[in-house]
Amino acid sequence: TEVNMNDATFQACQSCDDRSDEVGSNATATALREFMKKNFIKIVIDGGEVKVRENYPNEGINTGHSCKYTAEARNIVAEAKMLPGSVELEPFGILFLDKVRNSIAVADAAHELVVNLDVRVKSG
Repeated sequence: TEVNMNDATFQACQSCDDRSDEVGSNATATALREFMKKNFIKIVIDGGEVKVRENYPNEGINTGHSCKYTAEARNIVAEAKMLPGSVELEPFGILFLDKVRNSIAVADAAHELVVNLDVRVKSG
């Protein structure tokens, strides 16, 4: 496929800054979406392929108006993953917000979020 640009877009891509990156990415994503639509291309993702794990810093827990106890969440680890099964991403159904993010294909997929943490409570 090819990426067609008018003169203004081409000039904006030559500035070598964040604006040129945005304009170039937008033009590329638009061309890819059109290519996928025209050729009926879908992207298949299996559930086991999508997983994000993040560690978070310790954080105080509000225990209300009592000064008798303080609490802190520690060793916080969050993991989000796509539930088992496959999903087909395709360029049809892309909304304006997806285009702003330069998405080339979308689908609805169920996900699970698990957060593990330890809680330390102190009195006094």
